[in-house]
Amino acid sequence: MRTLAGRHSGVAILAATAFGLATLTAGERTNARLEETLSAPGSPLTVAAAGASPETQQTIVRARALYTAPGSAAAVALAKAPRSQTRTRSLLGKIANQPQAVWFGDWLTPAKARSQATTLVKAAKKTNKLLPVVLYNIPFRDCHGYSAGGAKSDTAYRAWIDQVAAGLAGGKVVAVLEPDALPHLDCLTTSRQAARLALLRYAVTRLTNTSGIAVYIDAGHSAFKSAETMAARLEQAGVDRAAGFALNVANFRATADEVAYGRDISLRADNAHFVIDVSRNGNGPWSGTQSWCNPPGRALGSRPTTSTGDPLLDASLWIKTIGLSDGACRTGAPKAGIWWQSYALGLATRARW
Repeated sequence: MRTLAGRHSGVAILAATAFGLATLTAGERTNARLEETLSAPGSPLTVAAAGASPETQQTIVRARALYTAPGSAAAVALAKAPRSQTRTRSLLGKIANQPQAVWFGDWLTPAKARSQATTLVKAAKKTNKLLPVVLYNIPFRDCHGYSAGGAKSDTAYRAWIDQVAAGLAGGKVVAVLEPDALPHLDCLTTSRQAARLALLRYAVTRLTNTSGIAVYIDAGHSAFKSAETMAARLEQAGVDRAAGFALNVANFRATADEVAYGRDISLRADNAHFVIDVSRNGNGPWSGTQSWCNPPGRALGSRPTTSTGDPLLDASLWIKTIGLSDGACRTGAPKAGIWWQSYALGLATRARW
């Protein structure tokens, strides 16, 4: 299974934040039974039925300049690089100077997540730019893969989403919701599948009820699930209330393939819009084993933009945190979420710009 940027296993990790790289310990796995139902009506977590329409959310994103949060993994590495290493600094700058999504997950408590979100929104608002974020805390995350983890209960997840939404309120935010949650639905029991879909619907409702947030539900990539399957899952997850869906998160599929796949899904999902992660797809996918995990010979993709010229494609984004390992899957590769400078430099060297 593929591992995504900012996705973390239960080990010490380096997480890129708006404030620099900090060593964190992800929550240990729990065998506690997860709650299976949403909060009862009238509880503090119940959300209203109204919210920003998909069209309103898309307007937040399209043709808006992207905010480059300080302290990305590449920016921290650049700050540490000796000035005598001019080539290294140039390549790191090539990465660090582009806007990348900031990831929120189980390494942040609800209070910390809200505080960080508030700080980021405040900074982005000063420049009138769009803040890209990823929310990555769904229970049973990554199906016991390299980035297994997530909230320890459904109640904990909803409380976490509430706090993140409160922190992001009032800004201009493009939020990618729960990478791999829908593509990995098959690894769950029937009851857990229903619970996950309910949590995603809750998150979509909570976030779209909060001013200034455009939500795109992760939908895997063109070589993962059929468009028919993914469209059905997106509808169950509440895509009709979201801005749309996200493709190729932390993967390497070619942009043209993802656009075609996105259009196919859109035809089956009431013309839903989409965004694509182009951060590492400059050379397209690798044909070898574990092609999703630190494949050799890859390159940075095109620069991120919200002016795509495509009526369905709202943005081409750098969602993956460039330079963080996908997992210890190859010789020399560190664990998921750890900075791997040689790999980052290779991506930048092979970029076609």
